[in-house]
Amino acid sequence: MRTCNLKKFFKAQESIGLSVKGNNRKFSEPISFPNCDYYKPKDQNDKTLVFESRFESGNLQLAHKVSDNEYDLILQNDINSKGHTQWFFFRVANVKKGLKVKFNMLNMIKAKSLYNEGMKVLMYSEKRQEYIRE
Repeated sequence: MRTCNLKKFFKAQESIGLSVKGNNRKFSEPISFPNCDYYKPKDQNDKTLVFESRFESGNLQLAHKVSDNEYDLILQNDINSKGHTQWFFFRVANVKKGLKVKFNMLNMIKAKSLYNEGMKVLMYSEKRQEYIRE
C-alpha cells in the first residue's frame, strides 16, 4: 500500500472542501492523494506491515503507520453511494507471529452498519491454512 504523510493528505482534502476534524469526517468526493510511494521493508528487523489492495475488489486507499502496533487506514468510497464505505478488502504482509495490531478505519462513517450490531471481521491466513492442512 502507499505510504505518505497523513497530515499532507488531510490538508489536501480540506483544500477541496472536505471536513476532517473530529468525528465529522466526510469523504463524499473521490479521494486524491499526494505523491506516495509503495512501502518495502528495509530489512528483516523492520516491523512495518505491508498493505496491498491492487487486486479485484481491493479497496484500501492509504495506510499510515501510527506505531508498530497501530495503523490509520483510509478506504475507497463504495461505488454509487453518497460517499459511504461499508466494507473493506486488503492484504497485509510482513506479519510476525503473536503480533497484535490496531487498525483505525477513518472513513467508515455510515451510521447504520452490521458492525454496530456485532458483526465480526473476516480474516484469512495462508500460514494458518497451511498449518491446518498438515
